[in-house]
Amino acid sequence: MQEQKKREAYRCLVIITDSHIREQLCEFLADSHIPVYYQMHGIGTASSEWLELCGLGSIQKSITLCFIPNGRKKILLAEMNHALSFSPQISNAGQLI
Repeated sequence: MQEQKKREAYRCLVIITDSHIREQLCEFLADSHIPVYYQMHGIGTASSEWLELCGLGSIQKSITLCFIPNGRKKILLAEMNHALSFSPQISNAGQLI
């Protein structure tokens, strides 16, 4: 009897970014050998003042869904954070308070 290979578990990752980062994200996913992802455009409902206060930018967003191997999720998320600079920008918060 032939041994059955265990399939690797995958996780669905949902990434919401500003629209101008979309191409950078596509390049990162391709370089990371994530061959399948879906992108769509979204428009948020929060006021621009609230978004600036939170450091989230404009209401126009790009939503990306991709499937990543469970064993690589921590490494991929750390690399993505470094490559795309996802850290929040809170420099504007003091101006609005």
